[in-house]
Amino acid sequence: MIRHAPQPGTSGFTLIELLIVVAIIGVLAAIGIPAYQGYLDNARAATAQNGLRSIHLAQKEYLSENNAYYGTPAGNQTAPLNTNLFAGVQTLDGAFYDYYVTLNTLNGAACTPPCYTAYAQKRSGGTPYWITNLNTRNF
Repeated sequence: MIRHAPQPGTSGFTLIELLIVVAIIGVLAAIGIPAYQGYLDNARAATAQNGLRSIHLAQKEYLSENNAYYGTPAGNQTAPLNTNLFAGVQTLDGAFYDYYVTLNTLNGAACTPPCYTAYAQKRSGGTPYWITNLNTRNF
């Protein structure tokens, strides 16, 4: 069997073909990565909102057992909420949002006790999500 040497230009990829493939991949990445980040942000926001709904339900139970709502200082109080309000069960995920509960305020305005506002503040800043004992909320 006789083997022939490949003819020049008949095998492999040219530099132009490789550059076109790299450009196509770059365009797809430029479109896809921001869209993926948007999906992640929406999923994290939904998780924070569900966490606030869980706080609202747990506060009703806490009120019936203790005749008062559970409150925390402002800032990251996710761990104390999981420990004290949810009986040690890891209910709130504090990876992207900080949770806390202020007592005797309804979204910053004073009220007749007992009342509370629970907040989920995104760690990177922005407007927090909140829910009150009257189930009023901004989400």
